[in-house]
Amino acid sequence: MSTTCAVRWPEPLTAEILSQSLTEQGLANYFEIGDALAALLKGGNIAAVEGEGYALTENGRIIATRLESALPRFARERAARAASRLLRRARNGRENSVEIRRLEGGDHHIICRVGDGERELMEMTLRLPDRMQAELVRDTFLADPARVYGGILSLFMGEV
Repeated sequence: MSTTCAVRWPEPLTAEILSQSLTEQGLANYFEIGDALAALLKGGNIAAVEGEGYALTENGRIIATRLESALPRFARERAARAASRLLRRARNGRENSVEIRRLEGGDHHIICRVGDGERELMEMTLRLPDRMQAELVRDTFLADPARVYGGILSLFMGEV
């Protein structure tokens, strides 16, 4: 299962993604993660990749391969799924954007923009009654902007 194995991870992970993926799943706390990253850097098992995060070094890859079977499968898979979701969201955030604006009276506008890396394909503004709902819409949108765009396009084309 290469997608759930940290040894074969395709791209560097930021400290934020690592921290969120592990704390979200209850596998470690923020301070444990910080200490572990410092120790892994000092030991030469990971390297900082400027502007991208951390990547395994060859030494780190060898150790991770040896330790892979020592970790319970559920822990590896939970952490990998969470990291994958957060990486996808970070990637989506680079091509797509969401802006939340507070309006007079307490309502909020959320402006969602879908891009393809070169141009903007869609901009949508919604009015929501509070910040909590705006943040929920933002998170749902950033989880899969292509699905949102495709769904709206299907509605306008009369396919749904």
